Amino acid sequence: MTSWLPVDWPLVNSFATATIGFIIGIGGKAMIEKFIQHELDKKLEIHRTQTVRREAEVAALREMSLSRQSSRNDALDKRRLEALDKIWCTVVELMPFEHLAKMCERIDMDAALKISAGGGHDSIGVKAFADTLLKSHKIEDCKPSYQPYAERPYLSPMVWAMYSAYAQSVKYPAVQLHTIRAGLEAEILADPQTLLDMIKVALPGQAKFVDKYGSNAICFLVHDLKEALLVEINNSLDTSKIDEQGLEIAVKVIEAVNKASQTPVDGEIPEKIVRR
Repeated sequence: MTSWLPVDWPLVNSFATATIGFIIGIGGKAMIEKFIQHELDKKLEIHRTQTVRREAEVAALREMSLSRQSSRNDALDKRRLEALDKIWCTVVELMPFEHLAKMCERIDMDAALKISAGGGHDSIGVKAFADTLLKSHKIEDCKPSYQPYAERPYLSPMVWAMYSAYAQSVKYPAVQLHTIRAGLEAEILADPQTLLDMIKVALPGQAKFVDKYGSNAICFLVHDLKEALLVEINNSLDTSKIDEQGLEIAVKVIEAVNKASQTPVDGEIPEKIVRR
């Protein structure tokens, strides 16, 4: 017959309590870990969302900046083209001065200035001839409709330099003729050395010619200055070269225009001022 052993209830209670505590501890730890993980995930998601939003904002700002820069560049390119167009339109308006300069290649301006200021019969003839030249080319009416100085910020330094050299040089023979017609001394004219130095910089290949003939060389170099200006304008436009056939046609057209635009002059150059 089995006998019952006495039970130590305090020990049983302690064991049960420990077991239950252990089980609860395991479950509580899992819940705590799950809670912590959930909170971390929430914060990570918020951070990720904020990061995506910031990246989107940065991308939008970058795109806006690039768009504005592109628009600005387009507007600037358009303005530069307008400036080049206005420069060349001014050159076209100065053509009567260029034709006059071409006529002056046959005249010894230094001799003409000296004779016109000296008085006498020869002076009258030289003054009359200067007046004929100026009137036949309608120099008094040749006033460019636009002053291109406002275009300078939009032009390359070389374009502006070439234009300045051309614009001053092409008008110089007319200034000399006005002085001759008025019978004034040559000393009234500004020292041409600054202009000559500018021409030598613009056309370095003609420096020796300029040094040899001084102000008398100016009328011979007007056309070269215009061609140098045209080269710089083309460089600014960055256009492709035309083919050989197109170039030949262009040359023929220009030659025809030059022949048609030459202004006949009544009378002959007085013998004493013909360039020898």
